[in-house]
Amino acid sequence: MAKIKSCLDVFSCRSGQNVNFHKLVIIFNQNTPHSLKIRLANSVGINASNKKEKYLGITIVLSKDKKVACEEIIEKVKQRLQGWKKKTLSQVGRATLISSVASSLPSYQASSLILPYQICSKLDALLRGLTVKAFSKPRNRKKKKKKKTTTR
Repeated sequence: MAKIKSCLDVFSCRSGQNVNFHKLVIIFNQNTPHSLKIRLANSVGINASNKKEKYLGITIVLSKDKKVACEEIIEKVKQRLQGWKKKTLSQVGRATLISSVASSLPSYQASSLILPYQICSKLDALLRGLTVKAFSKPRNRKKKKKKKTTTR
């Protein structure tokens, strides 16, 4: 743990930035004894944690099944889309929201980890569904009555 402390000190000296030990968290394996976790964390002055920590909206420690971890991305996009569906938006407004906001939501997560194919397919389907609804013309379902023509 002395090495970790010295690495943090070197980082502070070279970058000119101080490490905020109140925000710093160390995550241990589940098999690590609790007493060892406390002792190691206290020696460096870092908080120990067992729970799934998030940084900038991304879970730091992913489970073995990435699909479960990436479902949060789909939920965020769905929530955003639900809010937009409640509003009456023009075709251009929907297209702008899709291109600027909805498509950028998963981009940070995608830059940090490889998204599974199923997750990408679901995201595409969600965004495509909103686009299709935006650009499809409402159809008049009422059948027009044909005028009867009579010849004399």
